Amino acid sequence: QHPFKLSKIAADLEINKTDLLILKSILEEFVGSGFLISAQKNTYRYKNIKRFDYQGKLAVNKSGVGFVTIDGFTDDVVIRGKLLRNGLHGDIVAIELLPSKGKRQEGEILSVIERSKTMFVGTYEAENQFGFVIPDDPKIHCDFFVGKNHILNANHGDKVVCELLEYNERTRRPEVKITEVLGDPKK
Repeated sequence: QHPFKLSKIAADLEINKTDLLILKSILEEFVGSGFLISAQKNTYRYKNIKRFDYQGKLAVNKSGVGFVTIDGFTDDVVIRGKLLRNGLHGDIVAIELLPSKGKRQEGEILSVIERSKTMFVGTYEAENQFGFVIPDDPKIHCDFFVGKNHILNANHGDKVVCELLEYNERTRRPEVKITEVLGDPKK
């Protein structure tokens, strides 16, 4: 749950120092009624609310850790490992905030609202009847599965352009089809 500070609320509402005590007493009444929790001095959280759903833009670093920027939040929300689910760098995603364990607010992606892009460039790696595309963009944290009907005459090691076909909760990896073979980068 995202905490909110008395000073931030007062600044957002343009409350002067005289009225700050009134605001604090109102917040303390909410604490007394069980609606809020006083997390730290002059810091509050909602009580008894199971989850928060927010949306924002996902940025993924080279290590595969995601950060979602949400309007109205001072800091971005950290999304780690499997909690990225089917989100890719640049997507607009819906997230759930998780109970804070450290200094940074963490979350989990619930769904992708809007894909930032569906076409990618990468290197094709052939297997028996299928293959994978390793994206050139280091911010794409996973490789792409290419079924045997979507290889388009690509050879192992070729640079290719591929189009995202499906990436949802059922699929372990994004499924793509190769739309263009750029060729062997060594030639």
